[in-house]
Amino acid sequence: MSSQRFESLEDEVEALLDSRVPPTPEQLATAARLLTEMDTELQMAPASYRIQMADRVREYRRRLRVAGSEAPADSRDDVRRHVQSGLQALQRTSDSIARSQQLSAETDQVGAEVISDLGVQRDSLQRTRDRLADTDAELGRSQRLLRTMYVRVISNKVLLVAIILLELAVLGAAIYLKFLKKK
Repeated sequence: MSSQRFESLEDEVEALLDSRVPPTPEQLATAARLLTEMDTELQMAPASYRIQMADRVREYRRRLRVAGSEAPADSRDDVRRHVQSGLQALQRTSDSIARSQQLSAETDQVGAEVISDLGVQRDSLQRTRDRLADTDAELGRSQRLLRTMYVRVISNKVLLVAIILLELAVLGAAIYLKFLKKK
């Protein structure tokens, strides 16, 4: 055999169908589920084993039908009720999946809008950063210009003080020469 999983499922089905007492609806439903899993394993099996495995699954399905028909009428009603409840659960699950898909679509839409908004904000931040860099460069130039102006103001004051001192010296010398030399 190609699959240990198939063999273990086969053992479980065999145990359910070989009992001397007719199987309960729950056992029949379990056997049907196990046969479905065996079908899945059958699909994954290598081609050389597939025919043999398919024959065994068919035989188990036949035995399941026979065991289900031998069940008392009360059991059949129980099976119907069980199948109905299973169908209702399946419908609820389908509805839940549909709601989940709708919620997922809405979430995708919100996510796309958020990404779009973040892109716009990113562009705005980049423009702001560029303007800030330009402003910083302009401030650097302004500081250099102010320093140059400050140096010029100081040098002008020093020059003005030197000129005033020179004028005072010339005035003092002129006064000295005019008033003191006459004597």
